[in-house]
Amino acid sequence: MRYKCPDKKSAISILEASQREMKYTESLEVSEDSGSTIVRNTYECFRMLGEALLIAEGIDTEDHVTKIRALMKLHVKTDRPVNIIDNLRILRHKMNYYGYRPGLPEINDTISMAKSLFEPLAYAVEKKINNPTTRPGFPWPSSSLYGEVCGMQLHMASLNPDRRHRIESCKVLGQADGSNDLRQLL
Repeated sequence: MRYKCPDKKSAISILEASQREMKYTESLEVSEDSGSTIVRNTYECFRMLGEALLIAEGIDTEDHVTKIRALMKLHVKTDRPVNIIDNLRILRHKMNYYGYRPGLPEINDTISMAKSLFEPLAYAVEKKINNPTTRPGFPWPSSSLYGEVCGMQLHMASLNPDRRHRIESCKVLGQADGSNDLRQLL
């Protein structure tokens, strides 16, 4: 996991792609033959919601678990608990790496899960992305400072407010402890 500049445009694009994919997945006929596709697509749609949320917060990760856990942290009222998405992740993992074939009860449970969780989570993610008062998940003390780990030194750079993301000056503040976790350093 690494911190980067929040990308609202990319987050919205991923959110919209997730919604399109879910709409397509809901249109598939339910059978044992289509079951694997339904489960995989449903999981991918939830994963993409988590990815959109993290990108909007300025967090870049390839880890699926982190993306799913980001969704679990949202406070959303639903008919079913949000943490059951992790069961879907495990089911998809079995399918992809062990050749597991889901039965109709698992397929129907996946569809039920998607119907009760997807829309409220998509709405919450969209709200987080479009909420300009929410500061991104950066550990830096103010928006005028930008932290960056260069090798093993922590640099704080002052940004020119007229030219977003252009570093005007840079000063070494101290040595990192080797963990590369900015939150521990500040």
